[in-house]
Amino acid sequence: MPSLASFPRVMLPSGQRAWCLNASEARFVAQEMPGYFRHGITLEPGPDGSPPVVLDVGANVGLFMLYVQHLTAGHVRLYAFEPIPQTFAVLALNAADCGPGVTALNHALGREEGEVGFTHFPAVSAWSSAHRPESTAAAERVRMTRGVTAAVDRGSVMPWLRVIPKPLRDWMVGRGVRRMSKREYVTCRVRTLSQVIHEQGIGQIDLLKVDVEGAERDVFAGLSAAHWPLIRQIAVEVEQFDTRGPEMVSLFRSHGFNDLHEDRDEIDHSVNTGMLVARRVT
Repeated sequence: MPSLASFPRVMLPSGQRAWCLNASEARFVAQEMPGYFRHGITLEPGPDGSPPVVLDVGANVGLFMLYVQHLTAGHVRLYAFEPIPQTFAVLALNAADCGPGVTALNHALGREEGEVGFTHFPAVSAWSSAHRPESTAAAERVRMTRGVTAAVDRGSVMPWLRVIPKPLRDWMVGRGVRRMSKREYVTCRVRTLSQVIHEQGIGQIDLLKVDVEGAERDVFAGLSAAHWPLIRQIAVEVEQFDTRGPEMVSLFRSHGFNDLHEDRDEIDHSVNTGMLVARRVT
């Protein structure tokens, strides 16, 4: 494992300190964590006092994991999945700070066990995905530019750019996106969610959080019919939301989730993403 000196550390809004790959990226992503806990999502101990069980699929460096630790005061059983080796090294550091209730797993979740090529963006690790081939690079830069521009306009990223004349601002955003969109390729291990549930002896999932940059359908395809009833709540970020959002809603309804909500802000609309929350309510 790389030494601690290899990575920066940032202060999160919760007051926690987090190891990260890029401090500015970590600060931006940390702002999004409360969004996973809207529309009635809760994490409560079981009737016997047992900790809630959370699966963090697409954990990146572990900011959601740390946020859950904060919400539950550490009384949680959490499994965090991150396939990119460099990113996993940071996740492992943050997981170690969380204590024995957290298990960090260095693989992706997908339709079947095997190996898959991932595109990794060192400057913006949260964009890394198995669904960003070289053939889509130009389209992805356009999409990234729309997203960064919307974030600047909202003041979430580099708010000082809003006072700069638009032509210069657009040039600066474009230059930044070209730097951020530099990519590397890495082969990562993939397992299925049902394999993990079986091997880890998971008897319930109080919250399944999924943020896998376009591979969300693959994650759920690796879940057997016998394991769907174990899941109480889902929060999933969906790419290509205009078409895939309704597909995911139908999938969740077919497995007994009867309370569903979507969240999309101006940044989500600019890049065609959105958050879906699904709960079983009796």
